[in-house]
Amino acid sequence: MRIWLVTMTLLVNSWALGQCVVGIWHEPSVPKQIGHADPKRLANLLRQNGFTVQLLSSSDLTNPQIVTPQKIAIVILPYGAYFPADAVENFRSYLKAGGKFVSLGGYAFDEVWDAGRGTRDGGELEGEAPAEPKVPQWERVAHEKVQVSVKGNHIRIAVPEDASIDWHRVRAFVALRTDWRYLLTGKVRTEGISNGHGAYLAADYLDANGNRISFQQTQIVKRTEGWQELGVVLQIPKGTAKVAINAIVHGHGTAEFADIVVKPIINARWGDARDAMHIDPDQFAIFDPSFRIDGATVLEWGAGRGTGDEVVLRTKEPMKGYAA
Repeated sequence: MRIWLVTMTLLVNSWALGQCVVGIWHEPSVPKQIGHADPKRLANLLRQNGFTVQLLSSSDLTNPQIVTPQKIAIVILPYGAYFPADAVENFRSYLKAGGKFVSLGGYAFDEVWDAGRGTRDGGELEGEAPAEPKVPQWERVAHEKVQVSVKGNHIRIAVPEDASIDWHRVRAFVALRTDWRYLLTGKVRTEGISNGHGAYLAADYLDANGNRISFQQTQIVKRTEGWQELGVVLQIPKGTAKVAINAIVHGHGTAEFADIVVKPIINARWGDARDAMHIDPDQFAIFDPSFRIDGATVLEWGAGRGTGDEVVLRTKEPMKGYAA
């Protein structure tokens, strides 16, 4: 805890103690997990060390009249990966205006949480953020000879040899925001798919008339050793009215799918992996001290970030090791 207090002091060393306010998110209904901090205990410790503290409700975090850099110098997020969905846009504005935050007990902003309606990490397909997690309403889109079994979020599709080759699938419709990025993940298990592409997950983007604008898909597998993870970052095109999430088998054979989840991406943990990690300027940038650097020679601002020189740091020899 002394390390924590030293960190707080360093973060606010440009302000006089007692003249700045430290805000702490306090939401009793957030599911308690190992690593989460006690907001009231943090508040007492900080007050004992000369800080002015204000406990912030989830509603407060959504209010631009309350959460501003002029009123709240730094916000403490004590619930690990959880963050209230309704507060995302206001908190983004707060950070752009110069606000600061510290997160404890998890990778910040990984789980967008909806007050009073549960969490977004329940292993279930979920809809628009914010939205209440619920068991998806899967519907069959397959030939009559194809055997389809759906139990909650576990799906089994068996295509016999005498069935025609097609994109046999089940699908569920969700409403996703065009200005958000999402991560579609799930698991697949198959002993072999023949005479076709294989098994995979996909998202169809449909307009208001039900016409497909475009689609995205995960990697395709024909055989697995046990359960294999599938995943793809979804970028919702303009004009999308709804999205169909599909579990697909193309070919002959049997595949099982499980733990299919669609969740919003608001931090910089996920991006488009190419020669570099490309992320949207509006994604929250998180410093992860455990991230391993190997071979990097230049540290620079991404597009839309920072106002100084393009190159922040250049080294003669490649950097290697933990970011910390």
